[in-house]
Amino acid sequence: MHYIKKITGSRVKMTVLSLFLGPVMCFSCSSGQIDRVYRHTITREIPVQSAMISKDAIDGTKTYEIQFRLKEPADCVKIGINSSYKIDSLPSKTMSARTFFIVERVLDISQFKETKSEIYILMGKNYTTQWEHRPAITICPPEDDPLQRLDSKSLYRIRFSALLGIDFIFTVTINSDTPVEIIQ
Repeated sequence: MHYIKKITGSRVKMTVLSLFLGPVMCFSCSSGQIDRVYRHTITREIPVQSAMISKDAIDGTKTYEIQFRLKEPADCVKIGINSSYKIDSLPSKTMSARTFFIVERVLDISQFKETKSEIYILMGKNYTTQWEHRPAITICPPEDDPLQRLDSKSLYRIRFSALLGIDFIFTVTINSDTPVEIIQ
């Protein structure tokens, strides 16, 4: 029993705080749920009639894509896509639908292979294998991974689908600490 020290006063408060708040603070760091403030935001509304159709489908459904480039290297980007459609009713209503998307880095390999000039490196996606989705994702690649680095020389592609054959309007939002150029 002589191994147990008596804890009194402020030590008790610190011990209790570290026992309860420590795991909460670590969870919020590892889950990526900390809200970060970005200096630049770009939003683009894309009606389905003018959206670029992607050759790579998500779950075999009609999939669209948009490409972007960063003006300078960045640590993180936050990407979100909302989709809405109108219902024929009086008065007319606008409804939202879940949008599933994948963010990829376009990698030019023409110097290594003659048949296919580019491949796509997965950076992130907003859904799981059970189709649970989030409206936005934050991508912060490891600094030591040159294939996933967010740089100003690379082109990035976002493929998206609502998995329904309705005339949607997709609203794409990209947040970054550096200006973003959307290429369609």
